[in-house]
Amino acid sequence: MSHVDEGALHAYLDGALDEYPAVEARRVRDHLDVCAECAERLEAERALRSDAHARSEEHTSELQSPCNLVC
Repeated sequence: MSHVDEGALHAYLDGALDEYPAVEARRVRDHLDVCAECAERLEAERALRSDAHARSEEHTSELQSPCNLVC
């Protein structure tokens, strides 16, 4: 069985896997359920996105602070 490619992994994370043909979407979901390696890749990507989002939120709130604009 081949592993989930990067495009399908990102489609899964983006909630866009339903845009894939139904058979392929099911194959990706089923594979992620049984393949530890791909599940780890999925979790690593999920953590990376979460960290990037948190850093982006921190940066955005710093830019929007009135003190940062005036002080």
